[in-house]
Amino acid sequence: MITNEEKQEYLAAPELYLDELTAGEVTPMPESETWDAVMERISSREPCEIDEKTYYSFLKSDWHTAVGRYTFFSDGKVPFRVLWTRDGRYFFRQLNRSQSIKLGRLEGHAALFRR
Repeated sequence: MITNEEKQEYLAAPELYLDELTAGEVTPMPESETWDAVMERISSREPCEIDEKTYYSFLKSDWHTAVGRYTFFSDGKVPFRVLWTRDGRYFFRQLNRSQSIKLGRLEGHAALFRR
């Protein structure tokens, strides 16, 4: 039987992992940037600042899940993309395949306890 403490650990695991993936240096957003330049910059797999319009355009995806203050999604062709806000600013990170698999597993285990 799962204890309440273990249940809380399962629920917190995806958000804690996303905290790790989004910590550290963030690539700043240039003052003026074309859509193509934004797409190239955010493909770096490093945390990047984006503008509000770009943030909300990604939230229109067909499949996304909220975990704490993060939203992650995939269009099925690439690994997960993570969006978050902090202090009124918007951020993005493209994960790699192994990071996406780990996040998917953590989220899947946590989902069992969200009822």
